[in-house]
Amino acid sequence: MVESFLALEKLMEKLGSRAFEELLLFYCVKNDAEKLKETLTVVKCVVLDAEEKQVHNHQLRDWLEKLKDACYDAEDLLDDFEVQALRRNLRNFFGSSNPIAFRCRMGHQIKKIRERFNEIANMIHKFNLTLGLDDRKGQAVQKREPSHSFVRPSDIIGRDEDREKIIELLMQTSDGESET
Repeated sequence: MVESFLALEKLMEKLGSRAFEELLLFYCVKNDAEKLKETLTVVKCVVLDAEEKQVHNHQLRDWLEKLKDACYDAEDLLDDFEVQALRRNLRNFFGSSNPIAFRCRMGHQIKKIRERFNEIANMIHKFNLTLGLDDRKGQAVQKREPSHSFVRPSDIIGRDEDREKIIELLMQTSDGESET
């Protein structure tokens, strides 16, 4: 049920890692990645509420499916960055792996992914989702009133006669006489 949230969490964790920040800076796509992280943060705030409401709303289920697919595609894109970094360590500039062409291609792909997430984020208002995260790392805020069995006597209305009858029955002995 929380597949979309976990996919989003994994993607944001990868984007926020120090190693990826260095890679993104090297390939001159750090600004695009920052914008993507901002959009993901907005979406992440409502995804748990959406997960709960998807049972009754088919459009919301489709929205979550699009979100999950976009997360997986973005993760694949980040994997491409890792592969390119490994290639760069193994080959020189004029080998079969040209870093300038890679920068250009990856810049376009990040832009496409970012646009997909922006579309997904713009649909949030359509589903009346509530923000469900606090400052703790990704934990959902659950507000619930405490339950108890105490009832104030002033809240009980019209039960005085019944109470007196019950007390009278309890005070009687088995042969019908009253004890004090």
